[in-house]
Amino acid sequence: RWHGWRPMTPDDLPLIGAAPGLQGLWLATGHGMLGVSMSAATGLLIRQLLTGEAPDLDVAPFAPSRWQAA
Repeated sequence: RWHGWRPMTPDDLPLIGAAPGLQGLWLATGHGMLGVSMSAATGLLIRQLLTGEAPDLDVAPFAPSRWQAA
């Protein structure tokens, strides 16, 4: 049997960015069935975030911190 996990978040958006409260941990996960097809764009965004460049698109909707309690 073959089984492939498709990690997803409850809002169906991936987690892209720094993990809150865990210095040095960056997340790029939760793409569901689009993981392979979105890997190049996600890699570019992570590189831009890590190097302090302006991301090519607004990454706020993908911020891991969106799941923190207000």
